Amino acid sequence: QIKLPINANNTHWYLAVVNTKKCEVQVLDSLCWNSGRDDLANTLRGIQFHLDLLKSQKLVSDDWKDVDLTEWKIIEQLQKAIQKDSSSCGLFMVKFMEYFTGCALSYPITQVYIFF
Repeated sequence: QIKLPINANNTHWYLAVVNTKKCEVQVLDSLCWNSGRDDLANTLRGIQFHLDLLKSQKLVSDDWKDVDLTEWKIIEQLQKAIQKDSSSCGLFMVKFMEYFTGCALSYPITQVYIFF
């Protein structure tokens, strides 16, 4: 897994996880913003540029067949907002980094938990 902290429009943080086992990009957004994820698409294109360079120099393992991240599905992991204020998105993102296993959160994260 590659965990990518993403800042949307300089106003909101969320976590994107490049899950190489599932060949998908998983998004954990405490506000469940539906912003089109242009910021994530730009980040993935940047990573893809470097992966293509590595691939051209034969530095990417043959075990990793599907290396085109820009074609992977983007899967929203949360279905409803869990953030209740307008300022704790960065703290949620850090907790997502700590507790997301690639399948689920190993510990339930709520707004109350963020302040402890």
